[in-house]
Amino acid sequence: MTGAGLERHLQALAAVANQMRLRPPFLTEVLGQPWALAFSPAPRSHPPLLPHPLRPAGGGFNPPHQDGYGVSFVGGGDGPALVHISCRESSPKTDPRLFSRRLREALGKLRQLQGGEG
Repeated sequence: MTGAGLERHLQALAAVANQMRLRPPFLTEVLGQPWALAFSPAPRSHPPLLPHPLRPAGGGFNPPHQDGYGVSFVGGGDGPALVHISCRESSPKTDPRLFSRRLREALGKLRQLQGGEG
């Protein structure tokens, strides 16, 4: 994992502020909001132990909010990206199949913008 997700940077800032015994109003406000999406690349083993079609998308992680999603991904590059989507079954506001379809549509539109096929 690269730690490139915004929520991870905010959590790191909060940890540093806590160690320094500071309570920045910005962090208090922003971390008090419900973050509905956590998105990050999944760790990969080097070299890959399984042939490409059998590689798992990773373990993923729980959504940061009751009505949110946790999304992890592996790949892209030469082959397809494998995506792991998680959400809580108990939430009436989440639908992993719908999220998956919309993510696929959005990625197809990005590919078209770059001059590739849909």
